[in-house]
Amino acid sequence: MHIDLDDKPSLDELYSAMLGGDDVFLEHIGVKRRSGRYPWGSGDDPYQHANGDFLSRVEELKKTGWKETPENIKATFGMTTSQYRIEKSICKSDRQMYQVETARRLAEKEGLGATEIARKMGIKNESTIRSWLNPNYGLKMNEA
Repeated sequence: MHIDLDDKPSLDELYSAMLGGDDVFLEHIGVKRRSGRYPWGSGDDPYQHANGDFLSRVEELKKTGWKETPENIKATFGMTTSQYRIEKSICKSDRQMYQVETARRLAEKEGLGATEIARKMGIKNESTIRSWLNPNYGLKMNEA
């Protein structure tokens, strides 16, 4: 008996197959999104891969000429325009929080200044880094 785990069989199906008297075996056919020595997502930047998050997917679609119309949003994501905008807003906040945390970590643990942090993170304006390092900056983000 062959059970394809990608079809997500129920526990009852698995259990009955194991007790059914047939020769049952598990076969490893690979793991999606993993190759090489390190687990998927173990890199420095969780948003470094194009299909890493919702915003990356939207950015890739826009590069191919996709437009943010209600019809396209519904067909591509199965969402209403309002749901789409909320999801984009949440993802933008998540990305920004990650950047703020990275900037603060570089300042605290590595002792870097705003100029070095901006250079290392690829941010054009060091004033952005200075605002991220301001302790009050996170208060506004957490409210969002």
